[in-house]
Amino acid sequence: MSLPYLKADTDVSRRVVSGFGGYDHQRVIGEGELYDEKNLSSDRSPLLSARKPRGTVRTLTKPQGLFFKEKLCYADGTALWYGDQVIGVVSDTPKTFVGMGAYLLIFPDKLCYNTASGEMLPMEAKYVSGAGEVSFTSSSIKTTGAAFEGFKAYDAVTISGTAEEKNAKTAVILAVSEKELTFSDEVFTAGSDTGVVTIERKVPDLSFVVESGNRVWGCSGHEIRASKLGDPFNWEAYEGLSTDAYAVTVGTDGDFTGAAVHQGYVLFFKEGCVHKIYGSKPQNFQVSAVALRGVRKGCEKSLCQVDGVLYYLSPSGLMAYGGGTPESLAAPFGGVSYGQGTGGCLGGKYYLSMQEETTGLWDLFVYDGDKGILRREDRTHALWMAAGGSELYYVDAADKKIKTVVGDDEERVLWEADFGDQTEGDPDFKTVLKLQLSLELERGSFCDVWLKYDGEALWERAFSIPASIRRKSHTVPVIPRRYGAFALKLTGGGDFILFSVTRTVERGSDLGG
Repeated sequence: MSLPYLKADTDVSRRVVSGFGGYDHQRVIGEGELYDEKNLSSDRSPLLSARKPRGTVRTLTKPQGLFFKEKLCYADGTALWYGDQVIGVVSDTPKTFVGMGAYLLIFPDKLCYNTASGEMLPMEAKYVSGAGEVSFTSSSIKTTGAAFEGFKAYDAVTISGTAEEKNAKTAVILAVSEKELTFSDEVFTAGSDTGVVTIERKVPDLSFVVESGNRVWGCSGHEIRASKLGDPFNWEAYEGLSTDAYAVTVGTDGDFTGAAVHQGYVLFFKEGCVHKIYGSKPQNFQVSAVALRGVRKGCEKSLCQVDGVLYYLSPSGLMAYGGGTPESLAAPFGGVSYGQGTGGCLGGKYYLSMQEETTGLWDLFVYDGDKGILRREDRTHALWMAAGGSELYYVDAADKKIKTVVGDDEERVLWEADFGDQTEGDPDFKTVLKLQLSLELERGSFCDVWLKYDGEALWERAFSIPASIRRKSHTVPVIPRRYGAFALKLTGGGDFILFSVTRTVERGSDLGG
């Protein structure tokens, strides 16, 4: 019987990994990258360390929205909070907030809170007369009924229900008194009106809303709208002035999926394109449509600008848009498809909480654009995020609390670092002779070392490292074993710094043990 021939000589090498990359959930990853991880941070990169504890601000009953404008603003059920005070009552629906000067705008309620005066005003106004109570002059509307309330000078109002059809139109008010609205000369046909006259200042129903250039911009259906300059109450003022409102219909297919302001331009996304607004006034506004990977439907809250780059979740994964062609950042997710997402930024980092489509589970990722490192923190499902005052706030769906991504909670952060399968770039079988870890462990922290070989289902705990507040090298006892692929995982709790991983490997042959 012939026996396989094994070479007597061996090749022993020492591999030191002292720079650690980010999350990379692909089958083949680089040395020092992590196939899976939990609660790690890029703060000390290229060293490996745990994220900081989070903070807790307030517990809500029924969170409906979150925003920051000088103070934290949020809706809890029907209560609208600004800072530590309830400032109004709103509908029990999810909210979109927009800041414009001193104004805080609340949609879909169409309310405007003046943060300087503390006044809350409806953005719309409506007057309905009794039959025969209204009369017209060539430049005014008068009433013998209830007083005109809620209107102001330079409001564009729509008049309907008149017996004289020529008086049914949109016109701009020049002056308001209790019983009279004054307009430009020769606007109306004079006479008493027998109809039930309705006068309205209307704000359109908008799917997505942003502020840019002292205007509020929004979209719905196939239409893009902008308010009058400096006046979010008026959307129907068309007088040929540079301050006019603006409206345009676009011909691209599909629904709008999100809106953002980037590099001074207003962007309206669909899944397969973006509409960009050019110009400085209605007379020279232009809308371009560029085919690209846009915002995925249901992921409008993932839009967030960080250091000049606009990040968002597209149908094909995470994108980084600098103004030209978006760059895909989807590869490290290893083909895992994510649906809904909520994004925010803090200190040059993009935080994204998103839902796996197959499992329904949520993941909180952090992308450090300066270092090009992606980190996965945990299963946090953030309903909303809002940055302000050197904090990034979010609403945690699990306990309905407003929290900060960095805070002073007494939290022992549990972390994990899975370095994936290591083959040494060699298909032959090998043996790990020695494994060393250089790290610091804060007092009260712990670290366990886990090993497995050739895709085994279960990890084997090989060593528990005692806490040491100074950098120290630890040798992990390893039972020599032939393998094709070797996997290392570290788990622990509390703060730590991993400086390096060193393994001494003996190369074998292409024959298994």
